[in-house]
Amino acid sequence: MASSNAITVTSTGVLIIETYGEYRDVHLRNVGSHAMYVGGQGVTTANGFSIPKDAYINFRMAPKSQLYAITSNNETGIASMLFMEP
Repeated sequence: MASSNAITVTSTGVLIIETYGEYRDVHLRNVGSHAMYVGGQGVTTANGFSIPKDAYINFRMAPKSQLYAITSNNETGIASMLFMEP
């Protein structure tokens, strides 16, 4: 089963994906006009994984994990996601 979501990302870290008892295949696209950075709860623009505008990444999230996103100062982005559940 697939589901999708779009989340607004700002310069304050926001939880964009959380898994519970299952693995999840995720297709994440940055549809904003600036780079977005993803990582753990303390993600910053210095330690996060950079996703340039209009770029996408595919990955598998482990059970009981969280992914946060942030943008640079005064920028707003949109994280568009497609989740594939087993």
